[in-house]
Amino acid sequence: MSQRDFMRAFDAAASRAFQAAGIADGALYYATPETPVGQPCTVLVDRDVRDFDDAEQMLPVPASYTLISFELREVSPAKGGVVELLASGERYRLQKPIRADESRSRWVVIHAKQ
Repeated sequence: MSQRDFMRAFDAAASRAFQAAGIADGALYYATPETPVGQPCTVLVDRDVRDFDDAEQMLPVPASYTLISFELREVSPAKGGVVELLASGERYRLQKPIRADESRSRWVVIHAKQ
């Protein structure tokens, strides 16, 4: 088994456990806002994440945003894609990738209009 296969299997098992505990959410991923049918996926949503940006020697300024993590075995997220949480109906548009490895991709998102 390759490292990629191991990481994807491990993350899939973790996501099932997280979803059973109410930490992960079932969702539909749409490659574009116009895509008619969403692809089922499991996501982790981190709301109100705060960072302090001290670029260019300025005073730290707090910024709040939402992050969503995807399992790459389920979907291949891309900028402009939309994710809809099944339980709440909330919709988010993918803005910027933050981190990715062989198994997961994490994105900054904004609320998408219904």
